[in-house]
Amino acid sequence: MNITNKNIANKIIERPASNLNIADNAAARTPHNIDVEAALLGALLRNNKIFEQINEITTAEHFYHGGHAQIYTMISRLLNDGRVANEDTLAHHAQADDILKTIGGASYITSLADNALAIISVQEYALLLKDLFLKRELIRIGEDCVLKAGSKTHETADEQIENVEQKLFILAEHHQSETPVLTLGQSIKSALDTMDKAIRNEGKLTGVSTGLKDLDAVLGGLQNSDLIVLAGRPSMGKSAMALNIGYHAAKIFKQLYDENGNENGHEGAKVAVFSLEMSAEQIASRLLAAASETNSVSLRRGQINQEQFNRVARKAQEIDKLPLYIDESSMLTVGKIRQRARRFKRRQGLDFIIIDYLQLLQVSSSERADNRVLEISNMTRQLKGLARELNIPILILSQLSRAVENRDPPIPHLADLRDSGAIEQDADVVAFIYRPEYYLQRQPPERRENETAEKFDDRYQNYQHRLEESRNKAQLHIAKHRHGETGVVDLYFNPEFALFSDLEKRYD
Repeated sequence: MNITNKNIANKIIERPASNLNIADNAAARTPHNIDVEAALLGALLRNNKIFEQINEITTAEHFYHGGHAQIYTMISRLLNDGRVANEDTLAHHAQADDILKTIGGASYITSLADNALAIISVQEYALLLKDLFLKRELIRIGEDCVLKAGSKTHETADEQIENVEQKLFILAEHHQSETPVLTLGQSIKSALDTMDKAIRNEGKLTGVSTGLKDLDAVLGGLQNSDLIVLAGRPSMGKSAMALNIGYHAAKIFKQLYDENGNENGHEGAKVAVFSLEMSAEQIASRLLAAASETNSVSLRRGQINQEQFNRVARKAQEIDKLPLYIDESSMLTVGKIRQRARRFKRRQGLDFIIIDYLQLLQVSSSERADNRVLEISNMTRQLKGLARELNIPILILSQLSRAVENRDPPIPHLADLRDSGAIEQDADVVAFIYRPEYYLQRQPPERRENETAEKFDDRYQNYQHRLEESRNKAQLHIAKHRHGETGVVDLYFNPEFALFSDLEKRYD
């Protein structure tokens, strides 16, 4: 091969080499570099040790020519098995491979080794092949987009845009640049920097505040890049708690902004709520009821007096200025959420996402699976990826299976997460809301057959005592916490205002 190290990395072949038997005009317009592929393979055959430098960058699919991809696959298998990969060990494999036979089989492999160059930086060659592969994939996605847009299809333009974005996301996610391996010393320095920042922050939270002191004490706030799952059975208050947290985060952000004149308060957040169940008006009504401590039913029906109305009006003016945004679209997919979240982040900034709730998310036509479990698994994986990409916490609400209610007491467990164990796997924090008062109210004791009135009266008095003890109390069971401890956080819940708050504030 008449190639020099000086220009090989900059040379993109526009006319395929004749000995590879590729003479397709479309191929001539496709980004590829046959000589770079041949040089890298030849160098590998001459020096197997360079495989360690490129195996995390290069894969077989990065090679444009099928024969080169086959040779690289064979080399990889031999080296991963601890064997030597050269023209001799590959010879008998080449004779049995139809693709390699078309380009000369063992003799072609020998020519690669005989003409191998002394490559100084094999990583640059590997990165070039990867870059050319990604460009080819971009062309493929673009051509597919053009064909679909111009054809008669049942997909709407919005669905096609979402599918293209999903393909680009997968391409970027699966072929992102290698994350460098850090030494222990580098990792310790990073940990010390974080500790120093926390100390200088005078013990304040390191994440977004939930507004619940005991919960913040356990979690340290909602941490960037974390996926937090808040689950519970119907009527436990999942939406109420999520909105309480979002409202508090937005309120803290505005307070710190007003005080400092800049966006330097990490405990607050610009919040986006993706609501698949409630309308924006219903959410606003709930927030007004909680903020003004006005009965939500009376507020919705207009059954309030002038003093209450004035209080609500004052709170409405406060809420109106908070950086809390509501997307009430009912047919959202993870792809659409990603698209809109990126737009939020770019235009006005975004620090925290709430999704209400997981099981209502739709699946695009390109992602439909044979069963819902696989679909949910794919969603949670993508949502965790989005949290990492945007470097913000994402709080997603989830339902629980009915199995909870067959338990006494009906305290949720991780196994109760509905539809998929992947929810538990992908989440950094999993918390369950449990309100014993709710279940006690629905299970008053009944007099048993042959039970004396005295025994029934004792049992009923005990029930009344338990009911009174549980009045307005809720528990948040933190069943998984990737960064710290698990446990139970006791809370106060006022169903009249749909408001969660610290227990000690109400009973001190």
